[in-house]
Amino acid sequence: MAKSKDDIIADTPIQKALRNWEKCKTAWSEIYEEARNDQNFYAGDQWSEDAIKTRGNRPALVTSHLHQFVHHVSNQMRENVPEMLVSPIDDKTDPTKAKVVQGLLKSIEKISMADIAYTDAGENSIISSVGFIRLDHDYTSPDTFEQHILIKPVPDPLSCYIDGNSILPDGSDAKYGFVVDTITIAEFESRYPGKDPVSFGEKDVAEDHVMTAEYFYIEPKTVEIGQMEDGTVLEMSEIEELNAAPLANRLVPVKTRKIEKNIVRRQ
Repeated sequence: MAKSKDDIIADTPIQKALRNWEKCKTAWSEIYEEARNDQNFYAGDQWSEDAIKTRGNRPALVTSHLHQFVHHVSNQMRENVPEMLVSPIDDKTDPTKAKVVQGLLKSIEKISMADIAYTDAGENSIISSVGFIRLDHDYTSPDTFEQHILIKPVPDPLSCYIDGNSILPDGSDAKYGFVVDTITIAEFESRYPGKDPVSFGEKDVAEDHVMTAEYFYIEPKTVEIGQMEDGTVLEMSEIEELNAAPLANRLVPVKTRKIEKNIVRRQ
């Protein structure tokens, strides 16, 4: 049966993103409301409006003892900064591969100054129970096409929303997620010249501001893989491409199977 115009509009990427955004907001609204209260309380906003009104002209003093307890925990993290470790599975080729991968990870952490991202995420978690680390990529310099992986801090953890159906602590089972930011229209026009300053999914932002959003989602794809005699596993499309090369030694997999491959899309 042919789809109606409304069905076609509902299936557009932007509409799918908006539906997922509403699901994320609903799932995280109560948690983030409590997190904002925690952040404000930590910052010194510890008197409710009703309590201040009842005091009349009397001062509403704040003597916060929270900082010393937060720093007691976060300083331990700074003294023993978490780091990624690679463990070999067997004693054959894996130890060598593990050392190479460990070196690459160390390089990524050093270039990124990842200890800042780790400790920021930890301190945010202590204060408001929510903390995020951003894994990104960028060009190594303005005049090159070479890129590298970067680990970046997320100063405002409440700007991140992930799939509400995710149950794993690290969110690795999430199917989609958002990073939102509210900026002035002038800043928007500077960042995105020629684009209309229209807010994403929000109508209650200030008149001279817009909300932008990065949208990440998983796109499943079914592929067939094959295993060679030496244990190497390749996608069948790669095997066919290698076999099509002139004078190539023909690769024949000893066994094949179909798998679901997850592709991460970013918009």
